[in-house]
Amino acid sequence: MEQKRVLITICGRAGSKGFKNKNLKIFDGHPLSYYSLSAAELFIRSRPDLAVDVCLNTDSGLLIDVITKKYPEVTVLPRPEELCGDIVPKMPVYQYSLRQMEQKKGYEYDTLIDLDITSPLRQTGDIEGAYEVKASRPDLDLIFSVTPSRRTPYMNMAKLAGDAAQRSSTTTIPRASRRRLCSTSTRPFMCSSGASSSRTPRALSGTANAACTRCSTPASSTSIPKRTTC
Repeated sequence: MEQKRVLITICGRAGSKGFKNKNLKIFDGHPLSYYSLSAAELFIRSRPDLAVDVCLNTDSGLLIDVITKKYPEVTVLPRPEELCGDIVPKMPVYQYSLRQMEQKKGYEYDTLIDLDITSPLRQTGDIEGAYEVKASRPDLDLIFSVTPSRRTPYMNMAKLAGDAAQRSSTTTIPRASRRRLCSTSTRPFMCSSGASSSRTPRALSGTANAACTRCSTPASSTSIPKRTTC
């Protein structure tokens, strides 16, 4: 049986303003980006049945230097200027990365997993859990890890309604609504963008073909394993 192909994307632009140069910060003695790449590396080791590529999409020369110093196998995709603005959503960045990698590699991917640089507490089990949910639910286009929202969720495109993710069609903002929302994709892929603070398994589906997942992996301390040569 032919291996399933997975693309893991690490995306980080240079011009972050809310928290300046957040993608270059040091967290507990290591560059923030190393935590996502370490989780990706452990996921790859745990799934020899998958053919996995990792790419970095950025316009930051400093971030390229930091990541390729320890992870030279990561494919660097220079981000075009039109995808570097403050209000550019991530979906076009995912789509650009997917197109570029498929052109470079000469084959198509079955699944795309995006790992936010700013989620250093993500566990490998979070990635594995999201991938397994997607693999077991071919009716779903998109998997998200979520946490309860600390601000109004109506800034996003969809809302949870029962067991489905539905597009939000109202401008009224109910005070009681406290849950982060999910957006949908036009091309099937899976996105595990962050780590959840709750470990309760959850998979929501519906007409929007989107799902939220909270992995059941026990919380543990995060560390950067030493790299070994296979």
